[in-house]
Amino acid sequence: MYSAQVITQDLYPRVVNTIRDLAGGALIMLPSSIRDFTDPALAAIRKTQRSATMSPEDKVKFLKLAWDAIGSEFGSRHTQYEMFYAGARFVTTGHSFRTFDWAGSTAMIDKLMSTYDLADEIARLRN
Repeated sequence: MYSAQVITQDLYPRVVNTIRDLAGGALIMLPSSIRDFTDPALAAIRKTQRSATMSPEDKVKFLKLAWDAIGSEFGSRHTQYEMFYAGARFVTTGHSFRTFDWAGSTAMIDKLMSTYDLADEIARLRN
């Protein structure tokens, strides 16, 4: 459980930044509402919201979804929540270190290493 918390504290902000990188300035150029598509004075929206794979309306809906997840008040709070709900990173990392099965991991490595003998391998290579 502690390992998952440590990983989440690291990965979630990376996911958010990746979405920001992929979206680029498109999130800033979003119309204020889907209703803007019905305003004749804003007819140029269809040109600024073009996409090779979806209609301008669908592109805006998709980017609004991304904005809700990463740029809105909810998105910002959620990022903060994922990073700190279990405590500061040094706390969760400490819990993970303290509760890790060091003996079991060491035993697994020792068992693996006991399956071959370096002297036997060197002798085999010489022959």
